[in-house]
Amino acid sequence: MEENQRLLGYIQNLKKRCIEFVEKPRLKEYTTVGIGGKVGVVVEPKSAWQIAQATALAKKWQLKTKIIGGGSNIVGVDEESNLVVVRIGSDFGNIICESEKILVEAGASIGGVQNFALKNNLGGLEKFVGIPATIGGFVAMNGGAFGVSVCDVIESVTVLKNGEQIKILKKDCDFSYRHSRFQNSGEVIVQVVLGLEKRKTAEIIRTTRDFMEIRRNKQPHNVKTFGSVFKNPVGEYAGKLIESVGLKGYREGDCRFSPKHGNFIENLGNGNRSEVNKLIDTAREKVYNIYKIELEQEVLFL
Repeated sequence: MEENQRLLGYIQNLKKRCIEFVEKPRLKEYTTVGIGGKVGVVVEPKSAWQIAQATALAKKWQLKTKIIGGGSNIVGVDEESNLVVVRIGSDFGNIICESEKILVEAGASIGGVQNFALKNNLGGLEKFVGIPATIGGFVAMNGGAFGVSVCDVIESVTVLKNGEQIKILKKDCDFSYRHSRFQNSGEVIVQVVLGLEKRKTAEIIRTTRDFMEIRRNKQPHNVKTFGSVFKNPVGEYAGKLIESVGLKGYREGDCRFSPKHGNFIENLGNGNRSEVNKLIDTAREKVYNIYKIELEQEVLFL
């Protein structure tokens, strides 16, 4: 059976189960950088059961599947594909406080989690201010900022695997710098338990504002970007290396390395994957030629 026919069969099965989806949307509409061509379908599940059905059906119909949240760390291909994208969005945005722990569903935004923590006088998330991610995606990549990673405040992660919800303790999540088991395990994060600390409201607000000011001064904002392009090599900063080889502000078509921070690529309008690839390849080559350091990509390509 041809892939297009398999996709049609998949869509018919979604309809039978009353699972909401968008057929043939452009992936650029679901990413913060605004890059990506048409995909087969973006599924918008409303429950864990619907996530399980959407992923199981995609497997049955032999369709490539990708789970996304806020789309803040991904770049899609320019060409049309039959990719099935399962988007864990605001329908999974519930947050519950239990003493100094908060239970967060995967679709909650980082900003939303921070606001909830503030209302409950809980600190520990201040350095993540301004990151446009959902907690599920942030945990999967073990995202972070200013020397702190989200794994530093995680107690457990609940995932969906083969239709079952399984609780995984932090020690079993295989966290390391910008890495977790969830990147390759096929498990879908549905809930995270964060262990925070009681702090005074004024202290949390002051610290959050301080880091927001640093971010605004040093990193691009109000532009289309996907966050850090490369992981920081041991003992180095990718942004400084890129700037030192003369690539700060360097442009390919409608994409460029940010004039504010060398480890960010900005989409100035109608940027595409090909332009991003050229920038990444140029940076890798120049940095390696001068410093013999191989830059490792942080952004995910679909």
